[in-house]
Amino acid sequence: MAIYHLHVKVLTRSKGHSAIKASAYRSGTKLKTLDGTTVDYSNRKDIITLPIYGNNLPDWATERQTLWESIERAEKRKDARLAREIEFALPIELSEREKLDCVETMSKVFWDSFHIPVDVVIHNKPDNPHVHMLIPTRELTPDGWGKKIRWMDNKEFVLGIRRIWQDVANKYLERYQKKIDHRSYKERGIDKVPQKHLGKKFWIEIKKAIKIGIDIVLNQFENENKKTDQTIKDPLQVPQQEPERLQRIQEKKRSRDRGRGIEL
Repeated sequence: MAIYHLHVKVLTRSKGHSAIKASAYRSGTKLKTLDGTTVDYSNRKDIITLPIYGNNLPDWATERQTLWESIERAEKRKDARLAREIEFALPIELSEREKLDCVETMSKVFWDSFHIPVDVVIHNKPDNPHVHMLIPTRELTPDGWGKKIRWMDNKEFVLGIRRIWQDVANKYLERYQKKIDHRSYKERGIDKVPQKHLGKKFWIEIKKAIKIGIDIVLNQFENENKKTDQTIKDPLQVPQQEPERLQRIQEKKRSRDRGRGIEL
C-alpha cells in the first residue's frame, strides 16, 4: 500500500549535528571529520549510494568528503545551520528502476531551483524503502559558498516540496492504480486520527525501556532465588520458640490422660 511520508529537518551545530557524520551514516561510506576522526558505515548493506547530483559541479563538490568538509569549514558560528535533510518514503509498489527515476527527478528539482549539489541515497529496506537527501544551506558560486538560501526557512518551501513529491510519485504509481496525497486527513475531510511517524529516536528509547524492564525482572527473579536458596539450605530448621510450644502441648495431653484414668 502506497503511503505518504516526507519530512524536512535542519542539521544544526548547536545540537551536536555534523554534516560529515550525517553524510557518512546515510550514504554508508567512510569519511573523516575535521579533527581527523574516522566515521565508518561502509558495512551497511541496505543502502544504494548514488553520485552527488548536479551539473558541471567543481571537482571538490562531487565527493562527499570534500563537499561536506568545505561546508563545515565555511560555517563559523557555534549555532550554524549546516545542511537540510529531506527524507521521504518510496512506494513499495515501485520497481528498482522506478525508484531510481523518482530520486533523480526529485534531485533535479533542487538543482534546477537552487543550483546546489544534492547528496542523495536510497535506504532500500524491503518493508520501508526511503530516501535521504542532504543539501547545503548556502548558494554555490564560482568562488565557493555564497549567501544563505533564506527562502528555505519558509513554510512555503516545505509545502512546495511536499506537493512536488506527491506529483512525482503519483506519476509512477499510475500503472499500479495507486495514489498518494500530501494533504492531512483534516484537509481532505476524512474523519480519522492521523498516524505519527515515530522515528529512530523513539525506537532507541523503546529498546532502552525494554532492556530496563528485562533487567528489573531478572533482578527480581534473582532475589527470589536467593530467598528460596536460603530456605532450602536448612529446611528442617525449627524456630527458636517451637520447643516451648511443643512442651506445652505435651503437658496438656498428659493432664487430659490423667483425668481419664489413663496410666502414663
